[in-house]
Amino acid sequence: MGKRYLYNIYAGFCLLAIFQSCENDVHFKDKQSSPKMVVNSIINASEGQKQLKLSESVFVFGDQKPKPVENAELQLKINGIETPLTFEETKESHRYYSFRADFKSGDKVEISGKSLEHNPIYGVDYVPEPVEITGVKTEWFTGKADNKSYLRTLITLKDKPREKNFYRVVIRVKDIYEHNGKDETDWILYDVHVDQEPLFNHIPNTPWNENPDTYRIFSDELIDGKEYTLNVYLQMDRDNPWGAVPQTFIKAEIHTLSENLYRYLRSAELARETDYFAEPVKIFSNIQGGYGIMGIYNVNEKITEVER
Repeated sequence: MGKRYLYNIYAGFCLLAIFQSCENDVHFKDKQSSPKMVVNSIINASEGQKQLKLSESVFVFGDQKPKPVENAELQLKINGIETPLTFEETKESHRYYSFRADFKSGDKVEISGKSLEHNPIYGVDYVPEPVEITGVKTEWFTGKADNKSYLRTLITLKDKPREKNFYRVVIRVKDIYEHNGKDETDWILYDVHVDQEPLFNHIPNTPWNENPDTYRIFSDELIDGKEYTLNVYLQMDRDNPWGAVPQTFIKAEIHTLSENLYRYLRSAELARETDYFAEPVKIFSNIQGGYGIMGIYNVNEKITEVER
């Protein structure tokens, strides 16, 4: 009995020590890491004007605050030839640059830079070849669970054989009414549902998320060299409650991603969807000496009218 009593007292002191320790502040006494440059540039190869954002990364538990990277010497090369970078503006701790270039598939794009306060950085990526879209079809259906109206979109693409390819699907919709000119309405970005498409169920190490998103990424692992039809859908109202029936067009976009950009987007997706108690996901970076991403994608699209 005496031993059990002593054991209970010992256990109580242990619990008290644990809970008291939870209230103590943790101080990092080690030397803080020096600030590093962060480059973020996701480049649409088909756009003429392209943008690059330069920031500073500091130790999250330290006293340093990020500030704009002043007097950075940046150099952009395309196939080994330097391309001018134009400084545009500073917003908070970010500095924005732009450049113009007409990219071709296979072009090599390099970014390098240095400053007095930061280590030299270097990043490289290659322009991917756009995939061929051979057809787009749409059909209406009603959801069994919610009785809502949905538009199924069947996008057929032709994958190139014997090479790794990475894609992103994006869908936009435009309604044109009789009293509007065709240039007065914009393309509206829609959330894409992919739960009926096997390709998205196959992506390894990904927590399944049934919620739609404005884009979805996938690889050609299961369709290498084949012509394949993606089965995705949108939530859309087939009937207009105000009576007027517009002429509706859908624009299906397939973005061919570089491997660097795919790995960055996948890691960001994993980090966003991973449970708070799971092991943290490290965001992919291809910037040596710093952080961030310089990734390139190419776009192919096909527009078709939706039958109301």
